Amino acid sequence: MQENKKGSTYRQKLLIIAISVISLLSFNTAFGNLGLGDGPGGTLGITLVLNHGQYPEVIKKYGAAEVYALYLGQLFTKIPKDGTHGDTIVNYKKFMESYPSVTGYRLIYKSNDKIDSVYQLDAKFRIINKAYPMNNGKIHILSFDSTLKKTDEFVYDYRTKVFSAKKISTYLILEWLLREYYIYSSYDRNNYTSGAVWILSIGIDDYGPTKYRNCKTDAQSYNDFFKTQFAGTGSASDLSSMYHEYVLLDKDATKNAILTALKDIAGKAAFNDYFIFNFSGITTVTENGTIFWPFDITADFKNRNPADTTSAGSKSISLKILQEYFQSIPAINQLFISEAGPSEKFKTEFIKTLMQNSPEVATILNKNRVIIVPNGFGRDDVRCNDSTIHKGPINYYITSLNSDKINEPVNIFDLFNEQKASGVAFNIKNKAYTCGSFNFDYFDIFFERKFLKEYKEIFGDAAGQTRGVGLKTKELRSAANFSGKRYALVVGTNNYKGEGWKKLPNAINDARAVTDMLA
Repeated sequence: MQENKKGSTYRQKLLIIAISVISLLSFNTAFGNLGLGDGPGGTLGITLVLNHGQYPEVIKKYGAAEVYALYLGQLFTKIPKDGTHGDTIVNYKKFMESYPSVTGYRLIYKSNDKIDSVYQLDAKFRIINKAYPMNNGKIHILSFDSTLKKTDEFVYDYRTKVFSAKKISTYLILEWLLREYYIYSSYDRNNYTSGAVWILSIGIDDYGPTKYRNCKTDAQSYNDFFKTQFAGTGSASDLSSMYHEYVLLDKDATKNAILTALKDIAGKAAFNDYFIFNFSGITTVTENGTIFWPFDITADFKNRNPADTTSAGSKSISLKILQEYFQSIPAINQLFISEAGPSEKFKTEFIKTLMQNSPEVATILNKNRVIIVPNGFGRDDVRCNDSTIHKGPINYYITSLNSDKINEPVNIFDLFNEQKASGVAFNIKNKAYTCGSFNFDYFDIFFERKFLKEYKEIFGDAAGQTRGVGLKTKELRSAANFSGKRYALVVGTNNYKGEGWKKLPNAINDARAVTDMLA
């Protein structure tokens, strides 16, 4: 905020309200979230080995080779009456009587003395995590809620994390990592995971009086192509679950279904994932900008459902609405493909909308977007030399990458790699050239980051239109980093007076952990 005093300065005050009212039962705490090492304020987060003869009955049924108890509590002296010997619990009953602060259990499974899987249970012995070691210092992790519904899934690259943090080399050994109370932090979840793919591919042939031939097949072929290309990156060579596909065709491509899919992706995608959006169908340009026509609307701009008396416009999806959904998706790498039309002003509007009319804001948001759209009307098929291909031109140029067996293979995901992106774009454009499909530039491949870089080189720190005080990029970055005073109100409550509300064992511990992490 700006202070109305002599020598006024800009100050950012950050108020973080962290209400911690649940025990450490989720993947985000006992298995990760707060980082490795000691707990907050005199507490200790450690793992203790359970002696084989001391497994609780409910754990015995799992048949694990080893079991670790996750302890988060006050420091204790390791004397026989505690039920421990060194780092091993030799009397589980005595230990729990003395130190009840066990937040969960880590079950280790082995094959030929090699770890092949890890289960994690909460304090009530419910499975909340499963993990499967992979090659090259990676581990595939799945998280579940109390009903065993999957809530998260990713590949954690702990080897890269260790090297970047310059930790001791023993952490490259999985056995050592699993003996830590905290396996990863929320920062690690965003920055040291192999990016998953989230693709929403929409294809609509049936627009009532107008029927197309190739929109549905284009949408499906995009999905198949990107899946194959992703496997080729090595990120998911044996992990198809890292590729999340939402393919909506004809009657399934309603406005509600499209927006629901975007919401779902926004809630599940992570920072370094890939988000791909394709729309093969009808778009139109109105005085309010470009709108996308879902299945709810027919080609004569009427409601498909004759009983629906609302305006057909209410069933459309504006580019502005799409932008809001795209912005809520945390994935940095985003690819937008639309072979619809007319698109004369589509690219310009798309760029301005996504940048929110401010290059400075776009720079701070730090998305790595690639946009591929026609420069005019999208076509329903394409000529390549003497053949007619039953695909949209852009679809054909992209999905036929590497088909000539002559040029060096390229991977479509290298569009997000600054050093390789131009080579991929050249190959796509070159396909259009060698086909001789058009005597004009049919489509464009736009790199938002490259544009912003060139914009800054030309205009420097010339500010775009912003609301309120006009700040330049450097000041905006400073503000976004909350460089002033910071305050935190952290609340943890174990005890409740309500009837039927049980005492929580770890809410205060959670609050202390949040406080420690913020500090």
